[in-house]
Amino acid sequence: MKIHYEGEFEVEQEKEKVFRSLIDIEKVGKAFPGVEKIEKLDEKTAQVRVKMGIGALRGVLNIKLSFTEINEGVSAKVNGRGSGAQSTVDFTLSFTLDHRDNTTKVAWVFDGNVGGLMGSIGGRVLDSVARRLINETIDNLKKILERE
Repeated sequence: MKIHYEGEFEVEQEKEKVFRSLIDIEKVGKAFPGVEKIEKLDEKTAQVRVKMGIGALRGVLNIKLSFTEINEGVSAKVNGRGSGAQSTVDFTLSFTLDHRDNTTKVAWVFDGNVGGLMGSIGGRVLDSVARRLINETIDNLKKILERE
């Protein structure tokens, strides 16, 4: 099942500082709800273990996160691909930055595909859970950026 969400938020930080945090693979990995473990493979790649549940279906997903596009100081794209709990996930989370005064606007786009048992749960249930998870991820990223 394909899912798509987008939005934006603002943080009172310099654009360069926000960008450096958003391309830190460990910081991005920690923003995902249910993260149990992050193993940094290199500056652009990490293996992440995430505890996940949709309805009665619960389990662990092992997801590889990789930055595939970095436009220095302007935008970045991280791809995720993983499996577990008899399910598969593939997604892209992109960020574009714009700075005005002392505020940096972060526009984000999430595109994903969920297969296997999680994908077969049904559109409304999956959409509700996916929307909550991506909103938590974005909220967590915003908190990380505000603490920097």
